[in-house]
Parts: sequence; structure tokens; C-alpha cells
Amino acid sequence: MDSCTSSGRTRLLKKLCKDISNSNLFVDVVKPKITLNSIKKNREICKTNRCGNYRRNLTCPPFLKDAAICISEIDRYNVVDVLTQTFEDIDLQNKDSVKKIIDGFQDTCRSIMTAMRRDGFDVMALSVGGCNYCERCFALDDKKCRYPEMRIFSISGYGVDMTEYVRDIGGDFTFRDGEITLYCILLTKTESS
Repeated sequence: MDSCTSSGRTRLLKKLCKDISNSNLFVDVVKPKITLNSIKKNREICKTNRCGNYRRNLTCPPFLKDAAICISEIDRYNVVDVLTQTFEDIDLQNKDSVKKIIDGFQDTCRSIMTAMRRDGFDVMALSVGGCNYCERCFALDDKKCRYPEMRIFSISGYGVDMTEYVRDIGGDFTFRDGEITLYCILLTKTESS
């Protein structure tokens, strides 16, 4: 069985994503450009705490590892796939509604990540915001993550400039009234790429 090969990964991903409405799957794309400077810049933005996760979520700053370690973690993966999903007719001022959409999207990303792992792939997922797996993150209690295998890490915390990256992979990064597009970067280590 070629489950851990690139062709097996592609088949599995397409199967897992085929019923996700208003989505696009970008298969085997370039890795996001992550540098010490991009991580520093994004983490400075994270300090403003616009999303409410700073110091409150273990997958967000300041709990993420040192920038150089984050870069080496990303470098160990040889294949990148990106899932996008667009939600329309959204009141972007309604924070509860937006959070519910983000939470649902993260659940979708987590399901894909865990299904790929069950099939033998070494996968790490990055998405918007902090991980939402637990109702209350152990960051608030100064404890380690209870479910590290379920974590989805912050795209921003890892220094990815999504505006630039989406364009690099041939996508459209345009803001539209009443619409939100969410992103999941799936990093995979395969036997052959």
C-alpha cells in the first residue's frame, strides 16, 4: 500500500476534502516563506491581542517555541497542502458568529489531520487563531497541553504572511464584505515527494 507516499497522500486528501462546501484544495504547493523576521513581525502583531488568544492559548505566542526552532520544525516537512474554505453572508462584527465559524473550520482541519495520521502520515497543521480543541486551554493554568496530538498551531505565530503566501500558491487573497475565507496549512513528511 502506498499510504505514506505522495500519491497516497493526494488521494486521501482529495477524498477527505471532497464534501467541504465552498473550499479549495491546493495540493503539493511551495512551503510558506518563514524567516526569523517574519516570525518576529507576526508575533509583535500577536501582542496586540486582537484575537484574544495572546497569553491564553498554548498554540499562540508567547507559548510557541523560539523562532529558530519553529523554522526547523517546518523545515522537517517536505510536502505542503493548503485547504481554504469561504463562508458567505457573515456579519464580521459579530465576534461570536465569527468564532463559531473559525472553531468549525478548525474542527474540519483537525479531522483531516487525524485521518492522515491514522493513515501513517506525519502531519502538522497550521490555521487561523489559537487551537480550540479544549474549551479552556491549559495555558490559563500554567500547565502543558493535555492533547498535543490534537493541536492546530497559529499561522500567525509561525510567521506566515498569508497575503503573500496565498498569492504564491496561486490563490486569491481578497477581502469582500460579508465574507470570510479561512486557511489550513497541512505540512506532511512523506517517504517520497
